[in-house]
Amino acid sequence: MATTTRTDEQILAAADAGHEMAGMVATDADRAAALRVLRGETTPEQEAARVLAEIRSRHS
Repeated sequence: MATTTRTDEQILAAADAGHEMAGMVATDADRAAALRVLRGETTPEQEAARVLAEIRSRHS
């Protein structure tokens, strides 16, 4: 695993900038999920499953 001296907020700001340049503006929920992953509270796979479950519940 790579280590960094950047704060979670700096990492999130860099990710936001890249997404904005690509035309994909992150929502507050996206940022919250990213912070949970950065802090080790959850995994990217768990966050993806959570989003898919939300989408499925809206369409059932």
